[in-house]
Amino acid sequence: MQPNEHYRDILKEHLEFRKIQNTRYSLRAFARDLEIAPSNLSEILRGKQGISPQKAIQIASTLKLNKQESEYFTNLVMAHDARSKKDRNIAQRNLEKIKIFSEKKQLQEDTFKLISDWYYYAILELITTSDFKSNHKWIAKTLGLTTLEVDEAFARLLRLKLIKKTGGQYISTGIQLDTTHGVPSLSIKKFCQQILNKAMKSITDQSVDERELSTLTVAIHSEDLPVLKKKIQEFRNEFDRLIAKKLENKKANKVYCLSMQFFNLMENKND
Repeated sequence: MQPNEHYRDILKEHLEFRKIQNTRYSLRAFARDLEIAPSNLSEILRGKQGISPQKAIQIASTLKLNKQESEYFTNLVMAHDARSKKDRNIAQRNLEKIKIFSEKKQLQEDTFKLISDWYYYAILELITTSDFKSNHKWIAKTLGLTTLEVDEAFARLLRLKLIKKTGGQYISTGIQLDTTHGVPSLSIKKFCQQILNKAMKSITDQSVDERELSTLTVAIHSEDLPVLKKKIQEFRNEFDRLIAKKLENKKANKVYCLSMQFFNLMENKND
């Protein structure tokens, strides 16, 4: 979520995401899930009708927003739709505080929204390989993209100063940015879904010599989950350091993706 966007944009974003997951999903289905009459939801999205603070809290819960996202969403609603000027001003000040809090050097939700597709990171890594060519058609063919996708990607990467162009050649600026941990954003969900699809495709498109796919199914105690998640993060960091050490005296010639999933297989998650 980006500071000071309109709450209607958030609703539209969630609606579009659900449509991607289920092509039959509609505005009427979204209204049902939000417990709002379809005609009223239509009016809300068109800016013809507002939302009460109580309804905003209920919607935030239905959309499974985390604590910070919920506060942000409800304050957006208050800033736009609160009846008294005093309440609108209080909500606006709260939004300013949230904005200041969210301005960090690491890759934030608002920035990640610009590069939520898998190929942005792939391009950043591809630039560092020995056979890289600063040619958009070559890049598109290498990564299986359209030239339009490549054009837009490089425009954004240049604006974000993650790359620069010197003498007609793209060069990585070396800025290391990471996504915000624990944020259930639609951008991050989209990115993860794309990576999982790429992993599924590798099963049929790549030989076993080119890839490594493994699974461990195990029973755990929920109290140990934070420790286990931290262990996975430590392994990822160690893996990254190992690769960096291996490349101290040579240039990379391939772009790979390490994707790890650790999730609950039980349907009764809350029991």
